[in-house]
Amino acid sequence: TGIARPESLYKYLGSKYEIVEKIEYPDHHAYKVYDLKKLEQILSKYPNDTIVVVTEKDSVKLSNKNKISKTIQDRLYYAPIGIQFIDDRRDNFHNLLNTYVRENQKYNIISSD
Repeated sequence: TGIARPESLYKYLGSKYEIVEKIEYPDHHAYKVYDLKKLEQILSKYPNDTIVVVTEKDSVKLSNKNKISKTIQDRLYYAPIGIQFIDDRRDNFHNLLNTYVRENQKYNIISSD
């Protein structure tokens, strides 16, 4: 994974699955051909039903089917990103976000009404 603090992801996955190997990259890692070759080598050590789980953010970086081997594509899954609001403050968050976008983006699609 390429996230700053992967501990909570490991804890979540470890509570549901057996983690056989971890690969850690710096936050915002740009995956290179070398990284994909390394992943293929690791996968070759395990049974065909072994999967790779990445964050939803990393899955976007690994979605180019022209650059990602079928071996990886067939075994790649992601853990979705979710937000939980304290004290059900979802409306407050959306209002803050809408205000920020209106005030800080030259062209936006959020209406002013």
